[in-house]
Amino acid sequence: MNLASIPANVPFLESLATAWLAAHADPSRGLILLPTRRAARSLADAFLRAGNGRPMLLPRITALGALDETPLALAGALALPPAVAAAPRLAGLAKLILRMPSDLGGATTIDQAWRLAVELAKLMDEADRAEL
Repeated sequence: MNLASIPANVPFLESLATAWLAAHADPSRGLILLPTRRAARSLADAFLRAGNGRPMLLPRITALGALDETPLALAGALALPPAVAAAPRLAGLAKLILRMPSDLGGATTIDQAWRLAVELAKLMDEADRAEL
């Protein structure tokens, strides 16, 4: 498995598509996980732009949950407490983000780190629901 980090101050999908094409001789071999279906569709467009319109087979692009587009049928059906309370979890994630070098996507202020921590927590929850 290969993981990558893209700084928060650069266009995410454009950077991902460009880096993927540069790193893979056969771009179709691989899986890219994104948080929403809209992001997955936009990444396909970014690949087209990054490839200068040339035909190519894309990697498998999968949306983890698309919770912003599709309501959960059983939302609230299980009354299980969260594994970790929200505030301590976000504080821990923000602390980790602040430790990252800024050129790798680390935040320079606690406000930036907190916003990134909220999004990272959502992504982690969606990955857990998708059993990834």
